[in-house]
Amino acid sequence: MRGYGTPQAEPIRAIDADTLAELAFPAGSMGPKVDACVWFARASGQPAAIGALTDAAAVLAGHTGSAITPRSTADSFGAERR
Repeated sequence: MRGYGTPQAEPIRAIDADTLAELAFPAGSMGPKVDACVWFARASGQPAAIGALTDAAAVLAGHTGSAITPRSTADSFGAERR
């Protein structure tokens, strides 16, 4: 979520690993999840996702949660999706 913990917070539906790594997230909350997904996407070249475990099927299908691509979403989809 952009602006996490602020009144301006907004969901991140899709983002590339490099852009996500530039955003700040609290170490005791989303930080470890973001760090793990950024590392995985960069190291494997495969996408990662963050979402609720109870919504796993919907997260994997891309219906909810945040999708993290190893490269720019603009490269993947023609225009950055947010």
